[in-house]
Amino acid sequence: MDPPSLQELARKQDELVRASDNKENLDLVMASRDLKGLQNVASRVMQKTATEVCLIGQGGFNMVFAIQFEDGSDIIARVHGSPALQDVNESKEELLLRIESEFATIRYLKEKTTIPVPEVLHLELSFDNSVGAPYTLQERIIGGRVSDMQDQGMSSDQFAEVVKQVARYEAQLLELSFDAIGSLMYDSVTTKFRVDKATLSSISLPPNRGPWNSTADYLHSLVSLQRSDLCKGDWIENRTKWLADLNDMIESPLEDINAEARADHAHYTSWFTMLEEALEQVDFSAFDPPNYPFVLVHDDLSIGNVFVDYFDPSCVRNIIDWEGSRVVPFWLAISEQFVSYYDLYDESLVARLSAMRLDILRSSIKGFPDAKTLGAMQNLVGLHTVARVKLCNLPVAIANEAVDNFATGRSPDEAKHFKQMMDLGLAYVNPQSKEMAHLLGW
Repeated sequence: MDPPSLQELARKQDELVRASDNKENLDLVMASRDLKGLQNVASRVMQKTATEVCLIGQGGFNMVFAIQFEDGSDIIARVHGSPALQDVNESKEELLLRIESEFATIRYLKEKTTIPVPEVLHLELSFDNSVGAPYTLQERIIGGRVSDMQDQGMSSDQFAEVVKQVARYEAQLLELSFDAIGSLMYDSVTTKFRVDKATLSSISLPPNRGPWNSTADYLHSLVSLQRSDLCKGDWIENRTKWLADLNDMIESPLEDINAEARADHAHYTSWFTMLEEALEQVDFSAFDPPNYPFVLVHDDLSIGNVFVDYFDPSCVRNIIDWEGSRVVPFWLAISEQFVSYYDLYDESLVARLSAMRLDILRSSIKGFPDAKTLGAMQNLVGLHTVARVKLCNLPVAIANEAVDNFATGRSPDEAKHFKQMMDLGLAYVNPQSKEMAHLLGW
């Protein structure tokens, strides 16, 4: 199919906005952004006259504008701010660190890999500028999102080829090692990359933001975050709202949601204290360097962030949205899944594609873990999920199962330290929690 014009992309985006609930928020954000200022900056940076600026996309943290020039060429501007208002309460300092880390990551990928990412032409790390927000000017790579191309007749063979290419790009990431866990930064003076403290991503920041030198230190920081969140005054209120949303969807609804939320808070407060103590007794060194490296991970590698060629949808042209990327232990990176059931609604096909991805990684990476070690890593991922997700939205049944799976795979000497908390969890969990866990796909 022929690539759509910028005007067609802008019209489609306008239709999406009008059909969404975010029109008012978009108007609010747009009112504080000076597109004429953006046009002038683009003209200065590219040394030619920009003639048009149009909104062609938006994500959780940014709006994407296409800027066209008098000679017919164009570039992309990613301007901070989104009608989703996901980070409206975050400090400017934290927002700028996240943008800076994304810039460093893209630069690193350009230097060290063949992963298709756009060239960053200009970086503005300030809110005090003619545009009204931080932004980047980037090369525009023409392509369509895989999620959109599926609606345009993309075949299953073409989709499978995309999965293969993405797996090979993942393998490149998993072959590059770092000395710590955290977020990637670039020093323009020394022209070197470094792993620094964790920046904003899809989770809150732990009190200790790293960089961390081991799996143990990283997990302890996440558990500390959960314990500090439990001390916040709005935890029970947020839990009540979440329970209310799910209560209408289960067969045996809770009779007293407020009482359940208060009980869950008391349970998790005790349970996470026990978890923190139990983790002190676990030796995680087998999962760390030199056995397995710390590696760079995208954090949201999905069909919505991969663009393919319009004429040949089996060819990956661009992978976007590296803003949440970070350096993590190998066991966490290997657990990422590019394809989910909701991408294809075909369990057997998803299973085949996932197996194909794993085969590609296994054949591409030296020292790839055997099946037993992969199983242990998967159990560790489950533990990480409990430590990382928003706890007020986590059924107790899921927390129980994840920790039980992890403890079962450890030595008897280590597993015994989890017995008290597992007994507490099993005695506390109710049928409604199990129903909610099932509803969430666990």
